[in-house]
Amino acid sequence: MHRYSFNITWSEEDGEYVATCPAFPGLSALGKTEEEALTEGKVALELFIESYLADSVPLPSPEVVHEYIG
Repeated sequence: MHRYSFNITWSEEDGEYVATCPAFPGLSALGKTEEEALTEGKVALELFIESYLADSVPLPSPEVVHEYIG
């Protein structure tokens, strides 16, 4: 399983939720619910990864959340 994060926002224009993956510009998926958008986003992510690997393009590093202490 790949550890890439997603952002999920509401699109007034589309009338649906949009899932995007910051590590892969251009990756977006729509859904009537947040869960559906995320599910579709994960499908798109797998296709992006397959494409990168087929073209011998290095995969981007997943975002890492650092704990804030201060």
